[in-house]
Amino acid sequence: MDLDVLIFGTGIAGLWTLGRLAAAGIRVAALESDSVGSQQTVYSQGIVHGGAKYLFGRAEKASSSPLSAMPRLWRDCINGCGELRLDRTGLLSESHYLWTTGGVVSQVTGAIAGKVVAGDATRITNRDDCPEALVPVLGKGRVYRLNEPVFDVPSLLTDLRTSFQSRIRHYDGTLEVRRATNSEKIESVTVTHPLTGNTVTLRARWYVLAAGAGNEVLSQQFLNAAAPKTQRRPLHMVMARGPGLLPVFAHCIGSRPKPLVTITTHPVDGGPVWYLGGELAESGVGRDDTRQIQHAIDTLHRTLPGARLDMTEWSSVPIDRAEPAQRHGRRPEHECVVCHGNVLTIWPTKLALAPRLAARLVDTVAHDASNVTMARTADTDWNPFAAFEPWPNPSVAVPPWLETKRRWISAP
Repeated sequence: MDLDVLIFGTGIAGLWTLGRLAAAGIRVAALESDSVGSQQTVYSQGIVHGGAKYLFGRAEKASSSPLSAMPRLWRDCINGCGELRLDRTGLLSESHYLWTTGGVVSQVTGAIAGKVVAGDATRITNRDDCPEALVPVLGKGRVYRLNEPVFDVPSLLTDLRTSFQSRIRHYDGTLEVRRATNSEKIESVTVTHPLTGNTVTLRARWYVLAAGAGNEVLSQQFLNAAAPKTQRRPLHMVMARGPGLLPVFAHCIGSRPKPLVTITTHPVDGGPVWYLGGELAESGVGRDDTRQIQHAIDTLHRTLPGARLDMTEWSSVPIDRAEPAQRHGRRPEHECVVCHGNVLTIWPTKLALAPRLAARLVDTVAHDASNVTMARTADTDWNPFAAFEPWPNPSVAVPPWLETKRRWISAP
C-alpha cells in the first residue's frame, strides 16, 4: 500500500495532523498500537491556554507567546468555521479563570495587564459575574476571567477519531522497518494484521512519529543512533469527587511563578470530579498517594475558602509526560518537529499547540509536493485499508475519572 504520509500515534498531535493533511487531499493514514489518546492526551485537563499562566515571574509579553492565538483558533473549530470541524466536541467551560491568594495582588495585576488591555482577560468584581466557588475569594484577592476555553478531551478524541476513522487502524505495536539502499530514508514498514495474522507492507514518502512516550521506541526503530533525545517531566495529579463540589475552571496564583493549583471539573454520574494540576502535580511526584492527597486537601483549604470537601473521595493520578529534551530539563516553550531523512518526530508539548504543530507538517509535506507529484484525494472518507478489511479501529482511551477499576479513598 502506497501513501504520502503514514502517522504512528493518535493522540492530539497525530489526530490533528491527520485531519489537516486529509483536508489538504494528502494520502495519509495513521496506526495506533494502544487506544486513541492513551498515555498523555486523555490525561489533559482540556484547557486551551492563551499563555496567561506562564506570564508570572517572566518578562514575556502575552502577545508574544505562541499560545496567544490558540483560543480563537480552537473556538473557530468548535463553531464550525475553523481548520477542522469539532462540532461534536464538548465544551466544559467557555472561559478559564484565575484567582489570587492575598498578598500577591500587585504581582498578578502587573503580569496580566497585557492580557486585560488585549481583551483576553477581564477582572471580576461583581459576585454575580463570578463562579460561585470563587465568590469567597473576591474579598481577599482578585479573580480574572481568561479567554481560554476548556474542552472535554474524551469527546474531542472521539470526534476526531470518528471524522477520520477510515484512515485510522489498530496494530499490535510490532513492526519491521526497511531502509532504502544507500540512503538515510525509510522505504517501507511491515506490520501484522490484528485479525488475520498476515503481514501488511506500507510504503510512504513521509513517516510521522507522534506517539508521545512511544516516540522513544519508535525513533530507535526508525532512526537508530539518529533518534532525537527525549526527557520526562512526570506529574502527580489528584482527583476529588463529591456532592458538594461546585464547578471550577481556574488557576490559583500565589507567590511562585507557577499556579499553586489548576482545577478543572468533569461531569460523571453521581457528581462532578475536580481534576487538580499545576504546581501541586509537579511537586507531588516524590510523594506517595496518601501524602499527595493530603497535600491537595491542605492546598484547597488554604487557597479556596468555603470549598465543601466533606463527603469527598480522592484518588491520585501519576502521569509520565514525555517531551523533546531541553537544556536543564526545562519546560518546552514551543511545539517541536525533528526531521531526519523522511522521518518526522513530533511533539505538541501542550494540547493547545497541536494546530501549530500540524501546520508545520502541512508546510513540510506541501513543499515536498511542489517538487514531487503526489496523488490527491479530496475524499476525507478515503480508505487506504480497503484491501485489508476487516481491520479494526482503535478504541478511545478512558479518562482517569471514568476508569471502573480506579481506587478512591476518603480523606487520609
